[in-house]
Amino acid sequence: MKGILNGTSVYLSGPIENVGDGSDWRSAISPHLQEMGVKVMNPLEKPAWLRRASKVDGPKQAEQRKILLQGCPEGNYDEIYQTQKEIRDMGIRLAYASDWMICRLPRQETVGTYEEIKIAKECGKPCFFWCPDGLFSMWLFAMFATSESDSWRDIFFDDWESLHDYLKKINACEVPINSMEWIFVTYFLEANQ
Repeated sequence: MKGILNGTSVYLSGPIENVGDGSDWRSAISPHLQEMGVKVMNPLEKPAWLRRASKVDGPKQAEQRKILLQGCPEGNYDEIYQTQKEIRDMGIRLAYASDWMICRLPRQETVGTYEEIKIAKECGKPCFFWCPDGLFSMWLFAMFATSESDSWRDIFFDDWESLHDYLKKINACEVPINSMEWIFVTYFLEANQ
């Protein structure tokens, strides 16, 4: 169903390292978002033009992750540095380019994800957090306590089903959008119609 989210872009932020290939959840939710007319920005699915320019492909990235996790006893640090730089740069650019963000935050170490969250917050983008292991980060909670949202329950979700239901309500204008963050998104959508 097309609604208020139609034509917006969402960045799917979350840990990539230490979570298998990091793509399962992104692949699972993308069709649901696309049904609402949302353009999905997945850091693991590079557009064709970027794949041609990229120095990093899936198998090479996996090999370098393995070297990093083993402590790089004989690793090629220059090559690993370039790979990690490209991955980080991609995530940052997508965080800036998107209209809003969904972040899946399991309880595990992550670095780039927090940087992307900070960028989204500083840019005033609407953010939703899917925390399958519960809300465990006081930094995250405190950062969004100053959000325009009326309740933390409008931002943090334990599972995809709850978040998806809430997004469907936003899309159908069934929940009030009191946030200045959403006002800017809808303003630009209306201006470009």
